Amino acid sequence: MAAGEKPPRGTGAAGKALWAAVATNFVLESHELEVLAQVAMVADRIDALDKAVTRDGVLVDGRAHPALIESRLQRVTLGRLLAVLRLPDREDHRPQRRGGFRKAYQIKQVLGGA
Repeated sequence: MAAGEKPPRGTGAAGKALWAAVATNFVLESHELEVLAQVAMVADRIDALDKAVTRDGVLVDGRAHPALIESRLQRVTLGRLLAVLRLPDREDHRPQRRGGFRKAYQIKQVLGGA
């Protein structure tokens, strides 16, 4: 897919910035563009939540602002989505390995017709 791909309609400033940082530097397949669209949406959510915390303060009625808690959860989601993209570093390495439960679904090589 071409690096000039545009972000999804309705993407906000934070999502567009993240989209541009990734899409202008990497050639992505269509399934990776779908993940990147989710990344942009989560980035916009984090931005909106952080603005609410800035506006209202960290504490609301003596408790942590609900947007602060949700922002933390969205940041975890953002990290996981970015890990799924497995973007290479400056030396073009992709250090993350796909392991865990996915190994159970690897195709087994049949030796000697057994």
